[in-house]
Amino acid sequence: MVLEVGDAGRGMSQGNSGSSPKSGVGIRGMQERVRLLNGMMEFLDTGPGTLVRTKLPRPPQTSSEPGRDDLVAAGKSGVNAD
Repeated sequence: MVLEVGDAGRGMSQGNSGSSPKSGVGIRGMQERVRLLNGMMEFLDTGPGTLVRTKLPRPPQTSSEPGRDDLVAAGKSGVNAD
């Protein structure tokens, strides 16, 4: 799964990917959570603004989770299982 959040504001200072003491705990907290989920975060300068791209691996499907075929068979074809 890829989540991108961008803005057209001032952006982040050059080279600041959340490791600066000025970044507070918000970005560092997000980075830690993404790391715990075996994902990655990128901070891209879109001048003006910043794009934060987070990539998370798809969790393995357990046998108790319904698959797409199960949802369609149950009459829930409008549900997006992805």
